[in-house]
Amino acid sequence: MGFKGLTIIDANYKKALMLHNSGRSKAALEVVSQFSGASLSLSILHGVILRSIGKYSVAEILFRRLLNDGIEDPVIRINLANILIDMGRCDSAISVLEPLSELNQAVCRTLGLAFLYNNDFKSAVDVFDALLQQEPENADLQWHLSISCLSAGLYERGWLFYESRKRLDRYRSNYTELHWPELSYLAGASVLIYSEQGFGDNIQFSRFLPMLVDLGARITLVVKPELLRLFGTIKGIEVVREAKSNDFDYVASLLSLPYLLKLHSPADLKLKKRVFELPNANTCVKKKLRVGLVWSGNMKPKDRSITLVELSELFKLTEIDLVSLQFDENQKEISKNYLTPFISVPKADVTDFYGTASIMSEVDLIISIDSAPLHLACMLGVPTIGLLLHSSDWRWQSEECKQPWYEELTLLRQSQPGCWDKVVSELIKIVRSKVGEKSVSGID
Repeated sequence: MGFKGLTIIDANYKKALMLHNSGRSKAALEVVSQFSGASLSLSILHGVILRSIGKYSVAEILFRRLLNDGIEDPVIRINLANILIDMGRCDSAISVLEPLSELNQAVCRTLGLAFLYNNDFKSAVDVFDALLQQEPENADLQWHLSISCLSAGLYERGWLFYESRKRLDRYRSNYTELHWPELSYLAGASVLIYSEQGFGDNIQFSRFLPMLVDLGARITLVVKPELLRLFGTIKGIEVVREAKSNDFDYVASLLSLPYLLKLHSPADLKLKKRVFELPNANTCVKKKLRVGLVWSGNMKPKDRSITLVELSELFKLTEIDLVSLQFDENQKEISKNYLTPFISVPKADVTDFYGTASIMSEVDLIISIDSAPLHLACMLGVPTIGLLLHSSDWRWQSEECKQPWYEELTLLRQSQPGCWDKVVSELIKIVRSKVGEKSVSGID
């Protein structure tokens, strides 16, 4: 290839990279597709862009072809391993990295992620610990160590390093934090607590707010509009949409409370008492077991949904009344799958989590994927079955290390990535046993 050809390739590489970095990945893909294969850099960028738009299988093919062509570059293996992790094939990701003799930070970081998402938390902790020996102030490494520690039930170290999130762009806050030196300083102090991250995180961590009230603090809590009415039922706190940091003695994140309250043991984290004070639910006697269902959630950062087709055995149970607790666009999946006769949709116009909680309080059992409604159901004390991906969120830990958060929660986890068969089979057994319990109690 002549000099002119190389210049064209280099210019298009820069153009595609600029488009990709500015969030225009599909436009970048159009550019790079014309020249992919003309240079190693363009081929690698092509795969990176494919991964960014969720085309994992095509990206895998691209990187495996490079390896099959005998091109040995650590960047190829690292990118391929990251794609395999995204696809839930962590064992394969580890195998891809094994031939690398040079274990630099990028290789070890990817290896640590593969261990973490393969539920090998101890190995993940060891890897990120070793990396932090080299770069003690690296916030990204501290963050991944925190998730590894929390997944392994190592709460003291986990909460400590969990604070590193505030130095990462995706978790930065507009609030200026000022923490209390000792718990005794909270008596009579005005304290601003702001919420962050997802709705489920906020609902789960609300259990720590009564502890601050019991210590004598005057709490003002900032939450998103969807949580205002629900959190407004918590005794002893003021709930607002916004507030200024300099109006308070102390300022802290809701998700920092376990760290600031020094809650290090599983017993410290358990739900001690009811947090949300909702009106009493309708107590009329129902002949059948009423089962609420949440099957879909936010697609980011990870799609944790199960399809209604995969739950078809649940719809065959005539001994239960199924109730949809899906109050978003995904509710349309009921009619799309012609399941309207088999599951009722509440007529109430549900616009926030208080409305969801009111309906949840009237069912006997809730089945939910790992999303905010699962946390809400558990916080309300409704018996709940959680359906988990093989690699699930840090708070659910693993089969060997039981989650400490909720007494009324049964977790069913995929035995292998992408396969719900065994989960659904176990789910049906549990639901049938609940039907039997209701019948024995004399209600039916």
